[in-house]
Amino acid sequence: MDTRKIVVGLIAVAIVLSVFWFFGWQAWVGGMQSLVPSYDEKGAAQVSSKTGDIVSVVPNVSLGEYLGDAVGMALYTTTKETCDSACLSVWPPFEAVGASPNENGRLGVRMNDEAGVLQYTWDGKFLYYYKGDEKVGDINGHEFGGVWSLVRE
Repeated sequence: MDTRKIVVGLIAVAIVLSVFWFFGWQAWVGGMQSLVPSYDEKGAAQVSSKTGDIVSVVPNVSLGEYLGDAVGMALYTTTKETCDSACLSVWPPFEAVGASPNENGRLGVRMNDEAGVLQYTWDGKFLYYYKGDEKVGDINGHEFGGVWSLVRE
């Protein structure tokens, strides 16, 4: 028997089993918890969300938790009656691409006639991004103009 072939074969089997074990374990952990919030050394939120989540809860040192999209970008609502084209250039809608309209539960989908898109809603209010937020943890649109705010409990 060639010892070298046996060793190489065993290493190959170990690698294949390790890959299956790793990805299987990751899927199990992802199924058990939808997010794993943490903070970096500056106190900025770091959010991970399992694949398929539409929204996530983002931790913030001073404000507590707020609603973000699946990767953690802040989502806002407004008390304004409408958000026209000038408004939409600063406050892009959180589009519900491929979704069907529904208002069952807190997270819904409704047609936004001003934006001309299906848009996610929270408790019936349209959800928007703020153009001034560049990365996860940015909340520059909170309390903007007295009519925009983060979605918080």
